[in-house]
Amino acid sequence: MISNEILRLQSVSDALNGYLALVVLAMGTVGNTLNIVVFIRIKKFRQMSNSIFLLTSFVASIILVWTGRFPQALTILTGIDIAAASPFFCAFRAVFGRISQNLALLCIGLVSIDRFLITSRNERCRRLLTKLRATLIVTILFLIYLAISIEDAISYYWARSCKSPNTPFAYTQFVSYFSWVVTFGVPLILITIFSLFTWQNLRFSVQGRRNRLQQQVNRMMFAQFGLMFLSTLPIVLMRVYRLVTESQKKSLLQSTQETLIFYVATTIGYASPIGSFYIYFIVSPVFRQNTRTALICKKFTRVTPFTLREPRIATNPT
Repeated sequence: MISNEILRLQSVSDALNGYLALVVLAMGTVGNTLNIVVFIRIKKFRQMSNSIFLLTSFVASIILVWTGRFPQALTILTGIDIAAASPFFCAFRAVFGRISQNLALLCIGLVSIDRFLITSRNERCRRLLTKLRATLIVTILFLIYLAISIEDAISYYWARSCKSPNTPFAYTQFVSYFSWVVTFGVPLILITIFSLFTWQNLRFSVQGRRNRLQQQVNRMMFAQFGLMFLSTLPIVLMRVYRLVTESQKKSLLQSTQETLIFYVATTIGYASPIGSFYIYFIVSPVFRQNTRTALICKKFTRVTPFTLREPRIATNPT
């Protein structure tokens, strides 16, 4: 009876890592590609300072879903283990999978800082973050993550198995704590704090209420922040549980149940990197309009009135 339950749970886990992974892969690739097209082709979006952070997050999200979901789906559905067959892909997945995850999440945290600065009543704060500075920040972050991942590139490339690389124990511990603090902790803290600050700014900002573009962007970003927080929280809680119960002796059934729960939490965690386009499209009429404009490949010649003004009532001279 217990063995049948274990087999059933394992089949559900395989379905999550196989067929559902293909859905995640398709939605993430299509959604983020459309995001990139819209934010590059539409001038108003392209000129915003946070477009650098968002474009970086979109590209990183595509790499994340392909390095994270594609190999597992391919192995379960076809039996082909591409990571075991190709040392280069094994090393690429280890290095750029981690880099893309860090950049995808942290850039959304940086967007929350940008929204706080843009909605500030202080003009110096509104001009503080430029596209050049945003590009510099992203470049520095990428180089830092790349330097940290050099050990992974060497260990995974020369490892006999992609599942058991010969990485030093000290480095493994460092990466584990780095993942806790930087990958999950810092973005969630930034989003929580600066979303509250931005909300406070919007309560007193007359300019923010009159500027339709910024109003719509704020709505899009708040939806993105909420999606990221809710999708990341299950992974954090599951990792905390695994850390607390690591020394406990568990039965095969319990281990299988926990593995399934972890796969569910991981799948939910992909809602943030794959769901941004769909969230933007749902909550913002301006984004929907600009998506249609970008996709039909027409030159954007008509200027949309982004500033809301009171209607002027004509009067007859007396």
